[in-house]
Amino acid sequence: MEYDKSLHKYLTELSATALQVSELLLSLKSHLSVAESCTGGLIAATCTSISGASDWFDTGVTTYTRHSKRDVLGLKDREIRDGLVSEATAIAMCEHIAKLSAVDVALSTTGVAGPSESEGYKPCAAWIAVHTPMGTVSRWLEHEDEGRNTNRAFIALQALSLLREELQKYLETSWG
Repeated sequence: MEYDKSLHKYLTELSATALQVSELLLSLKSHLSVAESCTGGLIAATCTSISGASDWFDTGVTTYTRHSKRDVLGLKDREIRDGLVSEATAIAMCEHIAKLSAVDVALSTTGVAGPSESEGYKPCAAWIAVHTPMGTVSRWLEHEDEGRNTNRAFIALQALSLLREELQKYLETSWG
């Protein structure tokens, strides 16, 4: 197997970003839950690889299909009517995992890892959403297709980066 510089770079940045997120969550005395689709548990695995994660990480679920999004997370048909790769689905996943796990901080990903298109979207296209006590925000991502595993790492990194941004805003708002 050929060494993939991009994958290594994203995974290194992902670990560093997860550590920063953990420090923010600890300072806020908050816990994180994640609902992942296209990232396949990579965010939860990265977070729980940090020693002491039980002090700030609560729940991680991978709901890859429409069925699991409905049955595990409790999404309603109206919340996924625009497709599994949609802003509404990302927001619903995020808000449902927060409610199910009784946390005030949550993150979700839904998109296309590749290698082929899905729902008309190219690989490395995704919606991410973050929920904090300030509300829920979402972001659309599109990036060059670098292969399935590299795409997953890129999307996971972008999701944790958005979470870090929102936690920093919340910390500034809460503590002045």
